[in-house]
Parts: sequence; C-alpha cells; structure tokens
Amino acid sequence: MAIKSDATLDKMNMLLARTVAALAVCVLVTAAVVACLWLRPAGAGRPAQEIAYVGGSDTTNLDVFLTDSSGRRTKALTTTQEDELYPAWSPDGKSLAFVRTTLAAAFGGVRPPASAGIYLLMLDGDKPREELLARAQDLGIGAPVWSPDGRRIAMLTVSMPPEGIGAVGSALTIINVAAKTHETIPLTPTVTGSLSALLSWSPDGTAVSFSATRGVLNLERRGDRLPEDIPSAGYVYRFATRTLAMVAPEANSIAWSPTGELLASTDTFGAKLNVVRPDGTGARTLLENAAAQDVVWSPDGKRLAASVWMGEHEGSQVLILSIDNDSRTALAVEGEDRGAYWLSWSRDGAYLAYTALAPSETFPEGGLWIVDAQRGTSFALPDPPGLETMAVWRPTSR
Repeated sequence: MAIKSDATLDKMNMLLARTVAALAVCVLVTAAVVACLWLRPAGAGRPAQEIAYVGGSDTTNLDVFLTDSSGRRTKALTTTQEDELYPAWSPDGKSLAFVRTTLAAAFGGVRPPASAGIYLLMLDGDKPREELLARAQDLGIGAPVWSPDGRRIAMLTVSMPPEGIGAVGSALTIINVAAKTHETIPLTPTVTGSLSALLSWSPDGTAVSFSATRGVLNLERRGDRLPEDIPSAGYVYRFATRTLAMVAPEANSIAWSPTGELLASTDTFGAKLNVVRPDGTGARTLLENAAAQDVVWSPDGKRLAASVWMGEHEGSQVLILSIDNDSRTALAVEGEDRGAYWLSWSRDGAYLAYTALAPSETFPEGGLWIVDAQRGTSFALPDPPGLETMAVWRPTSR
C-alpha cells in the first residue's frame, strides 16, 4: 500500500478542517433561523398587513395610528389637540374615515368643538392628505361605516331634546363621499348605546341593519342620561323601498354576514347569540346563557367571533363559532379581569385583533393583542401607557 507524503496529509487535514468549519457555520445559521422563527411574533412571516387604531392616555389626546401586524412599525396619522375616534377603512384600503371631536362631546353630551366632524385621510400617495367630509354641527356625531362600493358612508346619530326634556331624536345619515352631500333619514326607534357597533351594510349595498329601542325614548327630567340597558330590537332599512322592518325582536347588536345570507345578533342583554335571515325568518341560537358582545363575522362569512364575559375574576374569552357545524373554539384573553373589546378580523381571516381592557375608575388602560385564530397563540403589540383600541385591519396590502 502506498504511503501518502506529509504534504498530502497536510492538504487532507486542511480540507477536513475547512469542511468541519463550514458545517459548524451552517449549524449556527440554522440555529439562528430556527430561533428567529420560534421567537418572533405570530404572523411575522406572512405578507404585511396593516392596522389602524386609536391610542392615547389621560395626559394626551387620542390620535389615529398605523402599525404593521407585528407592531414594530408604528406611525401617527393624526396629531391634533382634539380626539380622533372610530377609524374606518374604505373598501380599497386607500382612505381612512374617522371622527374628530372631544371625548366630552362624544360621550359626555357637551357641545362639540367647531372642528368636530367626519374626516377623510387619503393614504394612496407619498404623503397622507386630510380633508373634512362633514361637520358635526351639521350632522351630529356618529361612527362612519363604508358602503361595500366605497361611494357612501353611513352613520347613526342621536340628538337630545332642545330643552333637555322630551323625545330623543335619532337619524340615519348617508354621505356621498365624492360629492360631499348627505341625506338624513329620521328614525322612529331611538338609537342608543355604542354607535360604532350598531350599523352594518348589506353586501350588495341596498340596505343597512342597526339596533335601536322598540319605540321613542323620552327624557322625563333635565339632565337624564340615556339608559345603557333598555329593550332593543334589530332593524333592516332598505333604500329602494325606504322601509324599516324589525327582523330581530330582541337585539342589542346586529351585523350582516359578508355573504348576505344571514344577520348575527345578540339579544338585549347579550345572553344569546343568534343568526337570522334578512327577512326575519329562520332564527337560530348559536350561543346562550352567555354575556356575548362585540360580535364580528369572518371575511368568508363562515365564522363568528364574540367576546364573552366569564365573570369578575375571570375576565373574557374570545369564542370563534362555526356557522355550518356549530363547533366552537375558546381563546383566552390575556390578563386577569380583563375584557376583550373591539374585535376585528384580518383580511385573510387568519388573525383577530382586540383590546384587552382593564377595569379603571379613571382613564381606561388597555393594549392591543393579536391572536392566531387557528392556533390560539397570541402576542401583544408594544403597549405604551394608556389606551390602544378601535383596531381595524387594512383591507388590502401595502
């Protein structure tokens, strides 16, 4: 057998050493990649999805912010002395409607400032452009909801009696976005409660649904506040016939399915979650003996997500219910005694965003959470002190 020279052995040893070093580098790179995949928040590997939300604290006003689905890239879209509320994306994702007012005017019944109204923020260029769509002093304060074709915005408004005693007025207002004109439709039932969760468009844009009392609400004494828990019903208003029909005799909220086949409603006190056809027939209970709120349809119309209050010391759960087979998945809400509010589906139906709100006697403290609707894993967006809420996913990618 031939004996290799020392020079040949040296070359073999050097080659072996380089091979071992290369393998070690590969192992380190692989480990780093695995660690990155393991530690990064859910959804970080998916196509970029953006979220608009409202944020602020007891020492600052509320502004509208834009962030990505990991919460790592956040920027303020408004920086004013007023409060911005109820952001709503246009169907094409190029514009954001919102309410500018003050919290005292929105929830305390005081006169809104002269700058209050519905605004549009155009985000289809290099620099956001803002314009006033309608003044609050002309139309009142209401949460904007876009029509499916992006041409109109609907909102519900409440007007107090001039002398503080008498019938409370309600109206459905439809704004033509391009022409900046509007039509106000007086409502006989009184709209109360959270204006953001009451209105829903039919997918074909021919009707809207909303919840209201089963009659006119009267204030008997000056300074009375609108009651929070009063019997209410679900209605459908059809534009072609200008008719209003009650479709859910007991409904605190009602929302149209993206397919147009069903409406989802919670009863007056949230104990039941039902679905019903738009003509009021075929009512079916999906959830009962619960305290369901913030019910939202998945983009494909096959699932419903609802925040369910479990008790004072347990906080909330987020339940995802299947319409076809009545199966359900319970997702834990992070933090003891925290409720889940303002649920919002991502455009692909993979994730839910919600605000985990802690009880507070002063300014509420709450942060945004993103939960994987399939795996049940969740992570919090960076949570500065204060409130981050009213999250809405952008309907299109950047």
